[in-house]
Amino acid sequence: MGKPIFYFILLISLNCFINNAQANTGKMSQNQEIITFFDDYMQHYNDYIKDADNTNALKQMATTYHKSAFQVISGVPISPLDNLNELAKGSGRFLDSLVAQGVAYIKWQKINIELLTDVTAYASNVGVRYKKDGTVFNRAAADYLLIKTQAGWKIVTLVLRSSQERNNSKLIPEVNAFLTAYLKHHNDALEDEGDDSTQMMPALMAVSEDLNLPAINVTQDGNFVLFTSKQQIAKDTQSFIFDLKKQGVTHINYDKTQIKMLTNETALASNIASINKADNSALFKFGMTYLIRKGDKGWKIITRTTHPLNNILRIN
Repeated sequence: MGKPIFYFILLISLNCFINNAQANTGKMSQNQEIITFFDDYMQHYNDYIKDADNTNALKQMATTYHKSAFQVISGVPISPLDNLNELAKGSGRFLDSLVAQGVAYIKWQKINIELLTDVTAYASNVGVRYKKDGTVFNRAAADYLLIKTQAGWKIVTLVLRSSQERNNSKLIPEVNAFLTAYLKHHNDALEDEGDDSTQMMPALMAVSEDLNLPAINVTQDGNFVLFTSKQQIAKDTQSFIFDLKKQGVTHINYDKTQIKMLTNETALASNIASINKADNSALFKFGMTYLIRKGDKGWKIITRTTHPLNNILRIN
């Protein structure tokens, strides 16, 4: 009697091992794809540094960005990168200034990758800029949200920052308070009775105020949306709230929230959202990762992406 059960358990264990191995292989393959992507990205820069007449290298670099991607640079307004020629020219001017200061080539010091889904990833890296004699000119760090398209991996958001860790954790309570208010605005919309959008309009508009204009939303399956108006954000939020109400959802909780300051004005936040019914049982849960920036009107969400709850970023 024990023999068939033993083989049954062994078969289940073997299948689990194979499935886990396939999943790990897939992650390894995706990680390698992203590493190759960054190597190619850097090669375009070095090709231009080596030969300033090689404008094709800059054009190739520009194609590594998703249409309407963001570059987040301190003191620079955010606008969608829709013109690849302008992006290439701007990168050329930046590299020309480095060359004028003696930079001869750039190498990655390290690349960190965290897969959010099969088609989205968060990455951070440090680039080392060298002079001709091999001495280090300086280092620069960046954080990225990446999305995989039919043409391969593309940059959705790039945040330039210092390679030195900054002790700006005192700003984390501010960011946490902002996320708490953002969640409350969603719950306020859920609390309004009925399906009359006019009743929940104040809460919907409050959500729209929480997002930067423009802002980017990336869904779990890699669907990319560029928000350019408050009305667009309110309509998107309304659709989300109506769908939850139909399923009996009454409120949303954050089970866990992690926040990391990238600069004094940008933060990365990753949390688990619990979608709950009236009896406090969770209908479902999912992960959310945000890039948040502080401006004249306070903290605003620049990008948000949805992913499995197990993929909450290891940022603390």
